[in-house]
Amino acid sequence: MQPDNITDLSGPVKEAIRIASKEPMPLLRAHSNSRTASLLASFLQDQTAAGLFPDAFSPEAALAGLWLRAGAWKQSHEIAQNLHSREGSYWHALVHRQEPDGFNAKYWLRQVGEHPIFAPLNEAARAYADVLELPELTEAWKPGRFVDICVRPRSAAIARAAAELQEIEWSLLFHFCARSTNA
Repeated sequence: MQPDNITDLSGPVKEAIRIASKEPMPLLRAHSNSRTASLLASFLQDQTAAGLFPDAFSPEAALAGLWLRAGAWKQSHEIAQNLHSREGSYWHALVHRQEPDGFNAKYWLRQVGEHPIFAPLNEAARAYADVLELPELTEAWKPGRFVDICVRPRSAAIARAAAELQEIEWSLLFHFCARSTNA
């Protein structure tokens, strides 16, 4: 998923997103030899948060998101666990959700509290409500419930829907972190 505001990002970040969007991010941590993940990890190897996101709201958090998107769990975790912000806690939760360590993911999501991306994520999740068995989507987003679905999908259809919603979540959080503070 490439939101409309991708044009607001720098050339190197656009390239990273272009590489990342070639294949979906796995729902659960995979030790794969994905060419896309390898390309993205190679691209990020010599990049810094300040270099990629010079005027971003949360450059380090955006970089943690790119590393997670590249399938580089260790690099993403290292950055996220050292960020003492809602965004750092959110990326930390996503890393542990993919691990899969639902208990730890939920802990970090509780540290996030309410987040501005929850409303648009909840809205996007409505398209998946039947498959994901989430009838409560008329209320606020329930990140802990989504953790349970992701770490133990009960069917291939649920896993596919959860992976698609995870892509939307990743995109919303990444763009929230990478947005310019000069706007």
